[in-house]
Amino acid sequence: MGVITRVALEEHRDSDDLSKPYLAMLRNGERTHVAQSGLLGEGLPNHRSAWEVLPGPRELAPGTDTLDVRLRATAANGDTVVQTLTFRRGSYVIDVSYDITNNTAAPQAPYAYFQLARDAKAVGLQSSFAPVAYTGPVIYNETDKYKKVEFGELDKLAGDASRKPPFTGKQDNGWIGMVEHYFVSAWLPGEKKSPREFYARKLDGGLYAAGVITQAATIEPGQTGRVTMQLYVGPQDQDAIAKLAKGLDLTVDYGIFTVLAAPLFWLLQWLYGIIGNWGWAIVAMTIIVKSVFYPLNHASARSMAKMKVIGPKLKALQEQYANDKQQLQ
Repeated sequence: MGVITRVALEEHRDSDDLSKPYLAMLRNGERTHVAQSGLLGEGLPNHRSAWEVLPGPRELAPGTDTLDVRLRATAANGDTVVQTLTFRRGSYVIDVSYDITNNTAAPQAPYAYFQLARDAKAVGLQSSFAPVAYTGPVIYNETDKYKKVEFGELDKLAGDASRKPPFTGKQDNGWIGMVEHYFVSAWLPGEKKSPREFYARKLDGGLYAAGVITQAATIEPGQTGRVTMQLYVGPQDQDAIAKLAKGLDLTVDYGIFTVLAAPLFWLLQWLYGIIGNWGWAIVAMTIIVKSVFYPLNHASARSMAKMKVIGPKLKALQEQYANDKQQLQ
């Protein structure tokens, strides 16, 4: 099946076992978070179909920067479909494309879907002193801007077919993804405006899906057409993901502390760019913040010192005039 079921981020460690890389995508008895795609229509290959893996390398060879993994399937009408996954060295972006050869006697314009499917389990370290990090589908477009689609809302949509989704499905721009603690996976149709339809729904087995549907250009008989989509699976590196798609950097969610956290994070990144070490950058930021607030801290300390002097005198007066409130005042 043409499903991406495992993405290990070697530069990020598993919080439960630091000797292992963090699995941004996985499928086992406890967790599910996968990327699925395929063509829409009776007899057309999808993520449940059997795909033949075509010959070719499976690892990035030394000196090469790209790796193409190709799979092939034959549609019921005779069309040949080749799915290509393109990996790039040092990149969290995977290009997913479908080359569709029209072996019929009539023109075709098939639809392709690209979706993320996962369970509702929160991952990562959660602090009892801070709001729980959001886990679930997110969507961005010019109409809705950045919007979270809670799993609970998808439960309600599944129970009431007449209920209106909390986002605009048919668009000509935007992207859709899944967010979890520190990481994001997203299908990126590109900045060029083109018809696309976004969806989010509850699946069987406690899973939820969020995806986008696009249409290939008309393919004449005997010709081959292509549908391409980019998949990002990686950390919420605000500067890096902002360059991939408009609004993707909004997945970095500071919650109710955005006003304070955003500028502090910018300062930390700036210091890291100068120092080149996160530990010393944090130390430098701490010194700067303490220096900025030193006048306020100094004034507060002076006020506390004065209260220590006045405190015993106030207590003596309260004891002396315990039965005469007016005189005490």
